[in-house]
Amino acid sequence: MIVVYQIIFFIFILLFGISSYSFKEGGWESYLFIACIITVSIVGLMNGLSAGLGFSLLFLFLFGTLMLWNQIYANRLLWETNEIIYMMFFLLLMAVLTGIQRDWVNSVLRVNKEMFEKFDGLVSIDETTGFDNRKRFFMDLEEEFKRSDRTNLPFTLMLIRIQHMEQFIKLYGASEAEHLLRYIADQMLKEFRLSDGKYRIDSSTFAIILVNASIESKEIIVAKMERILSTYLLVNRSIEITLTKSFGVSGYQMEQSDYMELYQNASTDLEYYVQ
Repeated sequence: MIVVYQIIFFIFILLFGISSYSFKEGGWESYLFIACIITVSIVGLMNGLSAGLGFSLLFLFLFGTLMLWNQIYANRLLWETNEIIYMMFFLLLMAVLTGIQRDWVNSVLRVNKEMFEKFDGLVSIDETTGFDNRKRFFMDLEEEFKRSDRTNLPFTLMLIRIQHMEQFIKLYGASEAEHLLRYIADQMLKEFRLSDGKYRIDSSTFAIILVNASIESKEIIVAKMERILSTYLLVNRSIEITLTKSFGVSGYQMEQSDYMELYQNASTDLEYYVQ
């Protein structure tokens, strides 16, 4: 939208300048002047006030050199005094207006970028599943790790990855993939406690922080999720397919240096999991 506004602004200023000046009919000087106006305007819109003014001054210098050369060697005055004044004024005006326009656009874009970054920093929800996102996951994992450090209460981290998600999307489409992710999220909501943290940390990986749960329950939890997520009924084709999954589980231990070590242990378990 901003680009469209710039183009409209440029055309308006250009037409205003051309219509307000009576050029010598058929003279190449007139076309040269129009070309300079277009160049200065484009430079101003693309690079700002300083560049636009620089080009306008350069063109005025070239015009002055051309006039001097023509008067000395051809004994002919290219432009009248009023035309020279108009050229100087309008070239500088175009440089200022388009330069200010560009600087304003840059300011608007910068403010929009800053606001978007602040908004993005506040958003912690995955739109597809309604779970917390990766950023929130690491914040909560660190907090839970510190809590266990203080209280010596256990907690367990579980990672669940749906394998071959890219191939799934190619075969059945992005819409079906969203249905699959929502289905998995619904099953996790049913099976895990309300107090357990639930996250989608990348396109095909979920994380669960099981508070006050020890690693000894790992086999039971994994077996249950294996069974629940064994198959999936395609919404758009009504065909049941088998899901390939990986699980990674790691429990809090006092000798762990920090929460990232716990996460790395679960990630390693995830990579080497055999279904």
